[in-house]
Amino acid sequence: MAFVLMIKGLVLTSLLALMIAAVTVTASDDEGYVVETVLDGNKLGLSVYSINADVENGGSVVALDVSKNSLLTFLLSQGSESMKQIAGSPEGKAGYRDGHAGEALFNHPKNLAVDDDNNIYIADPKNFAIRKLSKTGFVTTIAGGSNKTGHADGKGQEATFSNDFALTYVRNCCCLLVADHGNRMIRKIPLSQVDGHCPGVIPKAPGRNILGDVTLYLTVFGAGVVLGAGVVLTILAFKGRSMERRFQNRAPASADNNQSRSEGDMATPLLNPAADIEQAADRDYHLRHAKRSC
Repeated sequence: MAFVLMIKGLVLTSLLALMIAAVTVTASDDEGYVVETVLDGNKLGLSVYSINADVENGGSVVALDVSKNSLLTFLLSQGSESMKQIAGSPEGKAGYRDGHAGEALFNHPKNLAVDDDNNIYIADPKNFAIRKLSKTGFVTTIAGGSNKTGHADGKGQEATFSNDFALTYVRNCCCLLVADHGNRMIRKIPLSQVDGHCPGVIPKAPGRNILGDVTLYLTVFGAGVVLGAGVVLTILAFKGRSMERRFQNRAPASADNNQSRSEGDMATPLLNPAADIEQAADRDYHLRHAKRSC
């Protein structure tokens, strides 16, 4: 009885400990996550509006400073100590000019995106343009920039945007998607048409249809499997019929042999050991009597 009570006590104690642990974990999860300031724009006179981090390359962060119309970069682990300007006017001058990164001008850019080849794309709404900072350090306009608003599609300056839009890079389609807020539209810019290649994406061989090739291979493979199965089944059926015919041919012969053996056994007289002994005794008696007569 005491042993049973001890076991029950241990079980209850274990259950109570599990309940306390569950409540503790739940309470810590409800408290949320820790927030830490990496860069304070109030102290540096910056107005960071958009960021993009490249974790693989040492945690490099690209930031868009609206107040100084420039692009900045810094290391996530070092914060403002590693910050430097990579594009835009050093004096923070607003305007519209392509060229070398240090000579290019932006007009309160609002958003940026980075592709797999480390090219940076900047939404420059007040210039109604989408700009590109290449990894070689030059700024060009890839869409818009005609100094007029609108919603026309087209190539280069033929395309128009509102004065309020943002963009993002989509790896799967190797394109930019533009959320054109002012026009209530989502626009698409294939980067392969702009750059002549698609960074980070393996190009498909011209004239090849991958889906068609796979379908063809599967069709040929399936036909081969069906054909092979048919041949095997045909061979097995042929062998089965041959064996059946052999058994049918052997059955009458065996019956005839058994019948002939039975008739032969009936024709052959049965052996009688007693009669043989008697005949042998008679022959022996006559031989002895013949010898005496002589």
